[in-house]
Amino acid sequence: MIKSNIGLKAQYQLRILNADRSLKWESGWIPNLITDLGMDRIGNNGGAQFAPFCRIGTGTTTPAFTDTELVSQSASTATVITSSLVNAGAPNYETTASSTYEFALGAVVGNMAELGMGWTASTANTLATRSRILDGGGSPTTITVLSSEILQVTYQMRTFPQITDSTGNVTISGVVYGYTARLLSAASAAGFRFESSPLNTVSTASAYTGSLGAITASAPSGTSTVLTSGVLQPYTNGTYFRDYTITAAIAVGNLAGGIKSIRTTLAGSAGTWSNSQIEFTPAIPKDNTKSFSLTLRTSWARH
Repeated sequence: MIKSNIGLKAQYQLRILNADRSLKWESGWIPNLITDLGMDRIGNNGGAQFAPFCRIGTGTTTPAFTDTELVSQSASTATVITSSLVNAGAPNYETTASSTYEFALGAVVGNMAELGMGWTASTANTLATRSRILDGGGSPTTITVLSSEILQVTYQMRTFPQITDSTGNVTISGVVYGYTARLLSAASAAGFRFESSPLNTVSTASAYTGSLGAITASAPSGTSTVLTSGVLQPYTNGTYFRDYTITAAIAVGNLAGGIKSIRTTLAGSAGTWSNSQIEFTPAIPKDNTKSFSLTLRTSWARH
C-alpha cells in the first residue's frame, strides 16, 4: 500500500473585550485535544466543514479522546470575524488555519472552564476537540466573563505534511515495481485545507514520463496525460485513513516509454486537501491493450 501521512495539532487563544471592544485580558496559546469523533470526522464528514461551532462551558473534568460533548456547555457560536491560512515554508511546511470566533455581548456570563469545537451548536456526539482552560503555567483554571463583556476565541488547526519520501514495492499484473512517494506543492497553504474543505473526491490523477519533482514542485517531469478517474473508498471509524483507487481504461494513460510517475490530488468542497507524486522503477508499460488500477492511502494522526 502506497501511503501519505498528515499530522494534526490544535490550539486556541482567549480574549475578553470590554463593551467598547477594548482589550481587557488575553490568554496564551492553549493546546486543544482532538477527540476520536474529530479524527473520524475528517474521514467521513462527506462535504460539511470539520467543526464550525466554537463552544464554551463550565465543566472541569480532564479532557479525553473519548469525549463526545462538553461537560456543561454555556454557549456556542459560529460567528467568525477574521480568518487566515498560512504556510510556514521550509523546513516543515506546516499550514496554520486560524479563525477568530466572537460570542455576542452577554452571551457568555460566568466562570468558564472548558472549550471545544464541534459541527453543531450543542448536540451530543458532535464534539471534534476539547480542552480545559489553562493558566500561564499550564494548569487548569477558570476565566470570569461579565455580562458587559465580549468573549473572543482564536482557534488554530495546524497540519504537518510528511516531508520525507516513502519507498517500497507494489505488484501490478504480477510484476514488482519499486516506488518512491513524495509530497507535492508543499509550500501551498491551499494544499491542506481539511478544516474547511472536507475530503470528498479525487480531483486529479495524471501520469508522467519523467521523474519526481521537488516537494515544492507542482508536478513530476516529462510528458503527461490525465488518467480516467479516482474513487474514494468508504471510511471506517477508528482507522484514521482513507484509501482511494486510481484507474485508467485501455485508451487512457498510454505514454511512450510507459508510466514513470503519477500525480494525485485529493480535494474537498472548498479546495485542495493534499497532493502526492509517485515514481515507479521500472516504468509501468501501460498501452492500449491494458487497463490500469492502483490503490493509495492518505492518513492523519495527532501531532
